[in-house]
Amino acid sequence: MTLRLKRNEVMKSLFILLLLNMYCCGMSVFAQEQKTTQELLTSTNWEPQDFFYEGDCGYIKYTKTQDIYIEKIDNTIDRVYSNYYLSSSPDTVFDRNKVGKNNNGKYIIRDGGDYVFVSEILELTATKLVLRNLTPGFTTTGKVTTYLKTNMNF
Repeated sequence: MTLRLKRNEVMKSLFILLLLNMYCCGMSVFAQEQKTTQELLTSTNWEPQDFFYEGDCGYIKYTKTQDIYIEKIDNTIDRVYSNYYLSSSPDTVFDRNKVGKNNNGKYIIRDGGDYVFVSEILELTATKLVLRNLTPGFTTTGKVTTYLKTNMNF
């Protein structure tokens, strides 16, 4: 009887250890799957929805330090390069020292020369990016634009 009790206790202990191990390993795997804001932004080209007239197209591509806006209008390709950084606050002054430093943030802060362009990230997944323009003084301030993953590359 005593041997049987000890065996049951050992089996219960092993079972509990197995469950704890599965739980810890599962959490570790889950943590590894989380991507930073910058990893998601740079993982694809982003096509703005409801933005171009028929026949015209374009997309935004992010690197670690620049966003590149590329458009094809009337068969002419234009590119606009802007330095940017990610921030946890809607900065009103562009801080060049922050470019490429932050991997996460709720705001994309872009250098527009005379302006600081601020976009709030409302949603970001591997296939969808939703931004709200917070740059003061523009007719598009407050406008929400949805971008979808695209294979466009020119």
